[in-house]
Amino acid sequence: MPMNFLSKLLVRLGLRFQDPDEEARFYKETFVSNKSTIQAYFLAGGIIYYVFFIWDQIIDPIGAVKTQMIRGLIGTPIIWACGTLFFFKSLERYYERIAIAALTLAAIGLAIVFSILKNGFDYGAVGTVLTILFGVGDFPARTTAFSAFCLMAWLGFDICEMISQNASPGMFLINNLSIGTATFLGVSSAIWREYAARQQFVSKNALSAADARVDELLGSLSAVSRRSRFKITISYRRSDTDAIAGRIRDRLVRHFGDNSIFMDIDSIPFGVDFRSFIHQQLKQTNFLLLIIGPDWAGMRPGQALRIRDISDPVRVEIEAALQYGIPIIPMLVSGATIPEPSELPDTLRSIPFLNAAIIDSGRDFHQHMDRLMRSIMRELDLGREAHNAALKAA
Repeated sequence: MPMNFLSKLLVRLGLRFQDPDEEARFYKETFVSNKSTIQAYFLAGGIIYYVFFIWDQIIDPIGAVKTQMIRGLIGTPIIWACGTLFFFKSLERYYERIAIAALTLAAIGLAIVFSILKNGFDYGAVGTVLTILFGVGDFPARTTAFSAFCLMAWLGFDICEMISQNASPGMFLINNLSIGTATFLGVSSAIWREYAARQQFVSKNALSAADARVDELLGSLSAVSRRSRFKITISYRRSDTDAIAGRIRDRLVRHFGDNSIFMDIDSIPFGVDFRSFIHQQLKQTNFLLLIIGPDWAGMRPGQALRIRDISDPVRVEIEAALQYGIPIIPMLVSGATIPEPSELPDTLRSIPFLNAAIIDSGRDFHQHMDRLMRSIMRELDLGREAHNAALKAA
């Protein structure tokens, strides 16, 4: 629905948001959220409205009998009834209108009171001016609503004054100058207050959005930092699973980063004791992924299995991981099954009892890898929680 001229003008003046949802949020934050305070003003306003019957008695003791009844039996109950409507959340969108209606009825009620009192309009402008000042000072209504109240109160006052004809000559002009000045000052104050509130609202939302972006960025940086601080070592036998081991590594690198994945322990510098090199690498490792293919144990014609060879690099890797308490995740590929304990040296006989992940090299490859990586991340989070709990306990 296209905006009318007034709406466009208010948007240009900074007194309305072009987005209706944003306008609704502003109304809720500045008016609805203050409903308890507004209800307190309704209570106080009803009391003040009635107590001013003392003023009526001073002006006209005879007419004050009627005006006291109007104030006590009609005016104050209406004001309080409007305040009780704020208890109904279903009326939330109408709270501002209810408050403006209460102020308008109070102002018109005063005009009726002044029309009853003898020469009441010689003093009546004071009551309307006080109502306008009470409204702008105590109710955070938007400028359009407050302006509507001022105009209706002013118009009601003039109509009652013209009908009653109980004002001294020249008071009509004086009254209108007084109410007009109060309206100008009240609306001006409402404009500045609302403009400042809207600027604060925009700044607050901008800061909240910026905080959310910073939190998101910090979360991303934390995830990257977390991933960069741990390492996964891939243990495999080249003659058995060279091709799929490379594919697994590439998938892990895409998720955890190149610096977090170590694979080619076989690339040991010349002249270096491979056992020391493997131990040094595994000291920096958080997980050992053990890729087991059909020939992982290393069949050799006429000889013992390679895994039984004390100098077998795969065996050295696993023994080092077990020595340092590094979690080992067996990964069964190419239809392989977990080896029997009898096939393994005594130092590795716990491996068959580890829950193994099955990695299919076909269309389920990525699904299986995603499940594996979720498991790794879950273990990392549990490890971090346990570490933090240990620190607190210490």
